[in-house]
Amino acid sequence: MATPIAGTLIAPTSASAPESTPEPEPAPIAANAADIDTATLTQIESLVARATKSHAWASAHDYFITRFEGGVLQYALECLVQAEREAEQPAAA
Repeated sequence: MATPIAGTLIAPTSASAPESTPEPEPAPIAANAADIDTATLTQIESLVARATKSHAWASAHDYFITRFEGGVLQYALECLVQAEREAEQPAAA
């Protein structure tokens, strides 16, 4: 004869759906030069010129990341990338 099991029965539960990972925030849209104050534009232009002269692209990139944010950062990085591309183009004969 079978021995009865003492205790309370618990209804099985279904596994909960895995938590969805949050979607990354979209990259900020670069600000237009008209939306950036003159002092900041002057600073960006000066830093891009210095990076162009010394080919210190990575240092300028790192500085921009620590100094600017949002649309101004995107604008500064776009200026830097454009300057780097122009510096790498061979001179037209």
